[in-house]
Amino acid sequence: MCDVRIRLFFKPLFLEAFSFVKKWHIVYEKTIKKGRDDMILNITDENWAEVIEDTLTVETFTALKKYIHALESSQRDFPDSVTKLVVNEAKCNMKSHEIKQLLDKQPLRRLETISISKPDKYFCTVDGLLYSGDKEHLLFCPRGRKGVLVIPDETKNISDIACLACSFSVLMLPDAVESIGAFACYRNTNLERVEGGKGIRKIYNCAFLNCQRLKHFELGSAIEEVGDSAFMNTTLTEIDLPDSIWRVGRNAFNTAALHNGKNADVGPDDMYNINIPASIKYVEPGAFSNAANVHTPFVNRKLINACLRSGNLQHCYPCNMWRLKIDGKPDIIMPKGIDRSKLDAVSDEINKFMLSEDTMPPEIYRYSQSATGLTAALEQCRKYPNTNLKRFITRNISIIFQNIICNPLVKNGEELMVGLINDKVFTDTALKRLLKEVEKVEDTQNLTVLKTYILNSISNYPQNTFRI
Repeated sequence: MCDVRIRLFFKPLFLEAFSFVKKWHIVYEKTIKKGRDDMILNITDENWAEVIEDTLTVETFTALKKYIHALESSQRDFPDSVTKLVVNEAKCNMKSHEIKQLLDKQPLRRLETISISKPDKYFCTVDGLLYSGDKEHLLFCPRGRKGVLVIPDETKNISDIACLACSFSVLMLPDAVESIGAFACYRNTNLERVEGGKGIRKIYNCAFLNCQRLKHFELGSAIEEVGDSAFMNTTLTEIDLPDSIWRVGRNAFNTAALHNGKNADVGPDDMYNINIPASIKYVEPGAFSNAANVHTPFVNRKLINACLRSGNLQHCYPCNMWRLKIDGKPDIIMPKGIDRSKLDAVSDEINKFMLSEDTMPPEIYRYSQSATGLTAALEQCRKYPNTNLKRFITRNISIIFQNIICNPLVKNGEELMVGLINDKVFTDTALKRLLKEVEKVEDTQNLTVLKTYILNSISNYPQNTFRI
């Protein structure tokens, strides 16, 4: 058994005449013995701390603050065995945010449970978690809490940073929870699933930011707001927005992929589909930046901007475009990069199409000057071919070849190009120019299959090669 007792005591000079006042004061008395610094700490009955086996017991949070400060000042290590904190008296002169900052200090990050022996109207504990006195607000979850964290039924709010950088993998929320605070679960790298919480109305900024393993979170029918970066750098791929939602913040669903345990850019398989309800009034840039298919009853510049690339998406052919899906209309092929100054023009053109009886969707690739515009043009021509579009592709065939074949991020470039050939996207002139591009890189790349498809697809070309 390890029994460590530290007594702390201090009296300011101006109170020395009043010897009956003995609490909340500390003095450090250093002695040097044989070249070693020993810190002697005296504690009054109201201000003490002790470690026995896996439990740290303190009289108040104020005493805990002084105990941690003493450890840090003396550069002594906190016992690795301690996973439980017992606070005898909840009453103290510290505010909730001060207590949360204290409990988040490095020496206490292995704690798994906290208990208060004598709660008050401000602080209590439930199931090892720190709560407000009325048991409605979860203030702090010990950082070492593992496995499944079940939040008690009375809880109405998960407060700011309450579960920041914790160790649990599943979070079970009661339907009574109405809000999840800013940075509430920030950087919880073990969190994989959040269950329940059908009564949640608001998720504040960065609530689940950098929860890189979070793949499942079902938004309930009561949700109204999702804050900035709320799910940024998570690995969600299924996102269903209910009709109750009216605001989605900047980069709210700017997700990421997970590669070898670390965040990586989103590839084609990690993009998601999303349904936009008519209830949404405010949507910020990058909110749905990794969406592949967007189903919506309305279109405006803010919605378009919300679906454009915002930093976490691979620069490869499949990730360079998205499809805008409107009931009763053919899909509109959209580039992932559009000149922001042209968003109003894009929105106007799409809304004009929505109100018309036209069956040929607008060519939005014209509003992009990047590789995303060329990708959108190719897919537009694959689905809705026309002469002018094919001329545009022919003029840009060299760049298209570089983007698809020479881009190291495109692992199946030859297959993509063959698919475009089979779908009659290229004119004979484009194919002949493409053949020259292939021949330029024959020394460094084996493109025999692509070359064969090109030769077999050019009209009236001498058939001195085999067909596939």
